[in-house]
Amino acid sequence: MEGIFVARIVDFVPEVLPLSQREREKKAVEHLLAHFLPDTFLTHSLEGAPILEGYGGAISISHSTDLFALYLSPTASRIGLDLETKFAKVLRVAPRFMDADELQALSAISSLSERERFATLLWCAKEATFKYFRTAHPDFRAYYHLLHPTTILPFTHEPLTQVLQLSYLHPSHIESLHITVEQHPLYTLAYVADSGLKETSSKQQNGGISVFLQP
Repeated sequence: MEGIFVARIVDFVPEVLPLSQREREKKAVEHLLAHFLPDTFLTHSLEGAPILEGYGGAISISHSTDLFALYLSPTASRIGLDLETKFAKVLRVAPRFMDADELQALSAISSLSERERFATLLWCAKEATFKYFRTAHPDFRAYYHLLHPTTILPFTHEPLTQVLQLSYLHPSHIESLHITVEQHPLYTLAYVADSGLKETSSKQQNGGISVFLQP
């Protein structure tokens, strides 16, 4: 199995079960893995990064409100994935994770909804990069910089995919990555890998939630 899967948590864990949100998120991922990869076991590294024993590849997981996303690659050694649905919340904390150039590009956007989407896009790209490196510094404003932020395409209520270039500039490590960001009506998704995600088959279900899977 290779690809990215995005779904509602409630489709895997009924709301009637007396569980915390974190427990629901965990069980939803476990149910999905049990269905597609029954001979694997999910554990975590000392840094908290997910490891799928018995799979032989890389895994990345993200949750936001009632959705979760799972990225699996049997060929990559490092991948990163982030999913976000709380657009307004991300915009409120933009000065905490955006550098001066990014904030200037944000201020030039007149529409509130577009500013929310712009901020969320940057957050997802930086969070996916952080997960990719695993031991990277968590200061997104100081060390993670999006190149050419003014060229980002605005979201217009139709699914939109674009590739962004982001640099991680830390005194002990400097690297430039290409991050794929997908914007959908209900969520923004960003992902990166040290070997490219192959072309996937895509279908729509559950009111617009996308499934990206390869057998």
